[in-house]
Amino acid sequence: MPASRSPSPAPSRSPSPVPPHPARSRLALLKAVKGKRQEALFWIVLFLGLRRGEVLGLRTTDLDFDTMTITVDESLQRQNGRLERSDPKTETSRRILPISAPVAKVLEEHLQRLDTEREKSGENWQENELLFPTTIGTPFDPRNLVRNFKEALTEAKLSETTQTDHSPTPPPADTTGSHTSSSGSNGTRGR
Repeated sequence: MPASRSPSPAPSRSPSPVPPHPARSRLALLKAVKGKRQEALFWIVLFLGLRRGEVLGLRTTDLDFDTMTITVDESLQRQNGRLERSDPKTETSRRILPISAPVAKVLEEHLQRLDTEREKSGENWQENELLFPTTIGTPFDPRNLVRNFKEALTEAKLSETTQTDHSPTPPPADTTGSHTSSSGSNGTRGR
């Protein structure tokens, strides 16, 4: 009878530094972007886990405050040197996601900011119905989003490898002081 063999032990690894708790990392990032133009974008990325092309491809009409959902059905990608909306990466990437009351409140504030930007830009505004456009309504370049994210990480004193746990969980009710209560429903947002 052959001798039984014990499985060989796994190779030893040097201990890796323990990353900061993902929830604390999220809070630090949200604090760093509080009141800034892209604050709502960070909330969407951190609490709904969207890819950068998906978040930049969102339209204002993808929000539904009656059902507290956001529809992801397009992505913004650079194609032939131009930023264009396209189908998402996979068919399962098309989805309708629930949004929590704090996320909805941040989005409502963002839409008000967009209305102000549209008004200030006047005839320079280029309507694309994007939820996260540039200050004149044009598509926001994904490379600029990466740069903004790195700046926010630096401001939050987090490293670029910080885990922020992009799981689609709702934010805690006390994430930030001004976003804790739900405002009244405005119905489906459409332009």
